[in-house]
Amino acid sequence: MDGSSLELRQLRTFLMVAKEGHFGRAATRLNMTQPAVSQRIQALEREVGAELLVRSARDVQLTATGEFLLPYARRLVQIADEAVRDVKTRAATGAGKLRIAYVAHIDVAIPATIVTEFRRRHPHVELETSFAYSRLNIERVVDGELDLAFIATAGDFPDGIAYRPVGRGEMVAVLPVGHRLAGLDPIPAGDLRGEELILFPPRLNPGLAASLRSWFTRNTATQPKVVAYEPGDQAVELVLRSGSAITLTSRNYASNVGTPGILYRRLAPAPLFELGVVCRQDDPSPALARLLQVVDEVGLREDARADGELIT
Repeated sequence: MDGSSLELRQLRTFLMVAKEGHFGRAATRLNMTQPAVSQRIQALEREVGAELLVRSARDVQLTATGEFLLPYARRLVQIADEAVRDVKTRAATGAGKLRIAYVAHIDVAIPATIVTEFRRRHPHVELETSFAYSRLNIERVVDGELDLAFIATAGDFPDGIAYRPVGRGEMVAVLPVGHRLAGLDPIPAGDLRGEELILFPPRLNPGLAASLRSWFTRNTATQPKVVAYEPGDQAVELVLRSGSAITLTSRNYASNVGTPGILYRRLAPAPLFELGVVCRQDDPSPALARLLQVVDEVGLREDARADGELIT
């Protein structure tokens, strides 16, 4: 059977004749004429080089070769049907794979709500997730390593990158137990004047870093006294070791971590940062389009929960 040209329609006809045990009944089930059924069976027999069915006055019986072919025919037809079904499902649901990145050490509540809702609506889509700072997230989208990334107040965007806001997060103060401001909650922003600050490196998110400095200057009438630049957990550790410095982190992130000797205090006015998503403008993925639909719906709902002063 080298160079075999077995046709699925021949196998389907063979299976129906084997099931019904009669050419006439098989023809009726297949909505074909009886001669057409006979022609397909004959073509299949020529292809395999053996007789598959034996007619009698009352019914049709499988030959030994027909019995041998039967499970193979069933398997081939089943695989073909599964392939068609799965392709249709993929086309209808946007199934596939999406690579998503969250923002490291920033509010994860809104992104988690979006992703959870997307999984509920589209369980056939595989999601591959990771964490990075905003600037790296944008670069990975540009380079095609990510399909969508969450970012925090990132400023200007490269050509070909689409951005849409999804909500707002709140920054809170991180200070050591025993700090002079520890008894205040919230801490008036003006009371931060002259305090030693440890901020995350501007290279990780130039837009957010610049916005925080502007917020500080507006509310304290002076430039921030930055003594070090450290990201995330390293900044908290340095605050603990210093015994006097303060850093800032997102309120949601702070609510999910606990470090002995460290306190988290809200600020007044509360500095709010904009949380958004970026993706490539020319990405044709149906799955991405469906994710962006969830982003718009959930993001708009979550946005109303934040209250404070948007840092710009």
